[in-house]
Amino acid sequence: MGARLPTDGARRGTVRGGSSGVASAERHPTLATTDARSVRPAVVRALSALARSDITWALLRGESELSSPEGDVDILVAPTDLPRLAEELAGLGFGRLRRHGRGPHIFFLAYDAAEDHWVKLDVVTDLAFGPYQELRLGGGAGCLERRRSAGGLVVLAADDGFWTLLLHCLLDGSGFPDTHRRALLSLADGASASGPLAQTIRGVLPENWGADALLGLAKAEDWVTLDRAAPFIGAHWLSRCRVTGRARALGNRTMRRLGRVPLLCGPGLTVLARPADSALAAAVTERWALPHRRLRLEGSLAARLRNLALTRWHAARGRLVFVELADHGPPSRLLVRVMGARDLGALAFTGHDSAQEATAEIWRRYVERSRG
Repeated sequence: MGARLPTDGARRGTVRGGSSGVASAERHPTLATTDARSVRPAVVRALSALARSDITWALLRGESELSSPEGDVDILVAPTDLPRLAEELAGLGFGRLRRHGRGPHIFFLAYDAAEDHWVKLDVVTDLAFGPYQELRLGGGAGCLERRRSAGGLVVLAADDGFWTLLLHCLLDGSGFPDTHRRALLSLADGASASGPLAQTIRGVLPENWGADALLGLAKAEDWVTLDRAAPFIGAHWLSRCRVTGRARALGNRTMRRLGRVPLLCGPGLTVLARPADSALAAAVTERWALPHRRLRLEGSLAARLRNLALTRWHAARGRLVFVELADHGPPSRLLVRVMGARDLGALAFTGHDSAQEATAEIWRRYVERSRG
């Protein structure tokens, strides 16, 4: 665990919530680390697979939070190794999510039935900040060259870890939650205002908010002042790369909107549930981490036709759609075709002893459909 923060109310005021070898530099004594044995099993399997490969990667931040069931796992990977990383993760049941307009961010998701929770990996191939990843820092390769081993995990060097986390808090809208404060304090003594990343950002920081000032404020735990400085830093940085920065922001914002168009969403999955399976279907939807819909084929002909059209629409937008049948008989072939489930038929819940097993099976089919 990281060092405890003082209870100084003024300073803790309310703010916004290469090669495969790893440098073996001595860990900073106050670095917050997590015992690898406490990390979630699905995360352990993913990181172990990467460690066994020749992929150049490192945890970008949050190594002290890997035992928590919530939140993403942020990983920095060499761009040339992304295809191999995707292949390794696919073998572990991870599916790549279609998220347009996210800059160098690629998301992978998996369901761990044994632990009954989802694991999401946020993989980045370069360092970019801002609400639309319009502020490119670069330096990803340099950070990977300086990575090191700490607490059984592959992490960034203390200096790189401090600056990437500080910029994340300042520019990505996350603010300074307690976990980030503890991590910044743990890394601050190993950070330098003249290090590689600090030198890189020196030209895009305002005069009053240089690297020395930011480092000093973090060491003094003056989170309120840092939070107030965030808009000025972001605006000044954008002014220094006005053409490219605004172009990235516009492009990513546009792609996020276009990503809602069915043709760009990727295929969804339609699952037919008989009345006897409705409780199990409800339990699966409660667990499902992605957008989903539950529709019932009952009522008047107009109502059923409307829900059939909605089924196709939601599935075309990449969603999981549960269609609960009104009768106990098997669905007709025509009905299955109209709902877009002609290559899947009815997924029989019979044989699944638990919602976890059913969720795992449906997720497997969802991933197969998205890859196909």
